[in-house]
Amino acid sequence: RDYFLEHYPKSKYSMVTPLEHMGNIVCLKSITGDSITLEAELKKRNVDVSVRQGNIRLSFHVFNTKSQVDELIKALDM
Repeated sequence: RDYFLEHYPKSKYSMVTPLEHMGNIVCLKSITGDSITLEAELKKRNVDVSVRQGNIRLSFHVFNTKSQVDELIKALDM
């Protein structure tokens, strides 16, 4: 999660989850696009996310690899 927070495309997403209450779940709001369309595009790239109240919900776990997080970051920067 921390690696993701350092590297995600901040010019395209705003952070919804308050940093002081952040666990392994992070929610982002797309600044430029529709969350439902983005979810479908990410799933085509084998990146599993969900949409909650119009926000992209990401859930990180100890089993996620750095390369998987890099793929997520790359997919979000499309």
